[in-house]
Amino acid sequence: MRKVTIRAEYAGTINTGNYENERPCYSVEETIEANLSLSEIEERRFQLDLICKRGYDHHVKRIGLELYKKANPNFRYYDYYGSPYPSVTSILNYGKTFSVSNHDLQLYAARGTLIHKQVEFYIEQGEWIELDQLDSAKAEYKLVTETKKEDGELIPLDNYNFRGFEEKYEMDFWKCETTVFNHEHCYAGTQDIKGEHEGKVTLFDIKTSGAIGQESKEQFFMQLAAYAKCEGNEDVEQLMVIHLNRNNKCGYANPIITDEIDYYFKLFLKKKKRGNK
Repeated sequence: MRKVTIRAEYAGTINTGNYENERPCYSVEETIEANLSLSEIEERRFQLDLICKRGYDHHVKRIGLELYKKANPNFRYYDYYGSPYPSVTSILNYGKTFSVSNHDLQLYAARGTLIHKQVEFYIEQGEWIELDQLDSAKAEYKLVTETKKEDGELIPLDNYNFRGFEEKYEMDFWKCETTVFNHEHCYAGTQDIKGEHEGKVTLFDIKTSGAIGQESKEQFFMQLAAYAKCEGNEDVEQLMVIHLNRNNKCGYANPIITDEIDYYFKLFLKKKKRGNK
């Protein structure tokens, strides 16, 4: 029996901007007491090389994410073991201009949160409760019911008929408000609902806006496609926008569905690339 020490190392130079570089070096050493052949030693060295390379690649990814965050400080980020993953919605809203004020946007966002929390409670608990009874969204309810828009009107909360939509289109909802990560492209987000519709695994997203035009539809499908490409969603076959439209007498519109996940994901990646300044 002989003692063999095997070493591996991987190093490189990473440009961190402003004429600065990092030079990380990952090394590992292993001592084995065994009668190993030369080929066995080389095979083990190869495995150790891979370990060093993975460490270096992770370092490169982390630096890239930190630079991305520095370039986009107003984005929302999800922490993944110390690495900041930009949110899907922040990526999609990059450079976007809105036709309403920030004040009104906050109110509309609060209303959206209220409706989502109501649906989430219904799916998870099997019980439908009124918006003012939601313990998880009391702040949003107070904001929406007590704060007027800039035109002096309150944002309406009536006639958003999720249960009517569910009954008409016969869906099976599995889980909701799940945080998902894509490690290849380094982003994350919280998807609304995952379930099944007409025998196909589906990601659902609830929208409470008025009319949905082509640009909005594309934006919503990019969002859903980004979630569909995250870890744990490999089985997703189609995407659906659940449009709860209070302007319709029934309180909802027809579902908007696509199975062109790859197409909309490519559009999403183009959007993400624009954040790399």
